[in-house]
Amino acid sequence: MPRPPVVLCVDDDRGTLVASAHLLSTRGYDVIATDCAKLALGVLQEQGVDIIVTDYDMPGMNGAHFAARVKAEKYGKPILLRSGFLNITPSATRNVDALSPKGRSAESFLADVDALCQTAAVAHQADLNHKTCSVLQESKLGGNDVAEANL
Repeated sequence: MPRPPVVLCVDDDRGTLVASAHLLSTRGYDVIATDCAKLALGVLQEQGVDIIVTDYDMPGMNGAHFAARVKAEKYGKPILLRSGFLNITPSATRNVDALSPKGRSAESFLADVDALCQTAAVAHQADLNHKTCSVLQESKLGGNDVAEANL
């Protein structure tokens, strides 16, 4: 049985963080929740996550800066940016994979997360397929008769 996707949820508003984590866990996701972007970077170094859901307006490091750090450090995790602001600039969303406005229904938020997880799963499977093909190609070049590789 495959493990449930792990979502790193980052929001400085405790009420929103708890509500988001609860919604995600009832949907079947494993959730790691933190109220600080700097702490979230530490989580990424220590634990495996599948996607990141982050608030935009946070003290210290906002969601756009957090997303830029995640991309710069090449964690390779898709990021969903949530915000109550209606006029987020394109530069603020440059490093995110999806935007989910706050104030919409819980089902809309969950649909956004589901879609991003599906995209992440497809990308992960494509990466595994590429690695399998590389291993098979290397085996053929090395003279080994390998019909199939399980990674």
